[in-house]
Amino acid sequence: MIVNGDPITKKDYAIQKILLQTTDEKVSDETVKNKLIETTVIYQEAKRRGLEPSLNEAQEFAKMQKNLLLSEPKAENADLIIEYIEAQGFTVDEYFEANVESYKKGLAMANLRKAIFDETIQKMGAEVTFETKNDVFISFINDLIGEAKIE
Repeated sequence: MIVNGDPITKKDYAIQKILLQTTDEKVSDETVKNKLIETTVIYQEAKRRGLEPSLNEAQEFAKMQKNLLLSEPKAENADLIIEYIEAQGFTVDEYFEANVESYKKGLAMANLRKAIFDETIQKMGAEVTFETKNDVFISFINDLIGEAKIE
């Protein structure tokens, strides 16, 4: 599949399916495809707006996440996460180093959400509710998906 010129690989599909299966074991192929399209257009828009963090910012975020995982008292499910990392053949350090690009993408997407929330506040005023800001964001994303060239 190609979304606005960006290919979605079989590896991307497999990873997204695993992520979605953490909340729904019987996730459909259509659900996986739709989530991949959604995350792709969000990331593309974040990059278009210049909201992608630097590699250094992503590395710092990965380091912070690793430190949270290893901190005492242990975070909820920390042992389960470490077990998962090790089952993938990584040490904790290797895992977080290997996933810096994923953190970069996630941070860019979060930056876009914040930008849309900020734009909503500017248009509607500071008293706008979280639900309204979220509805505007969802509508914005649906528009991006509707305008996307998907092959």
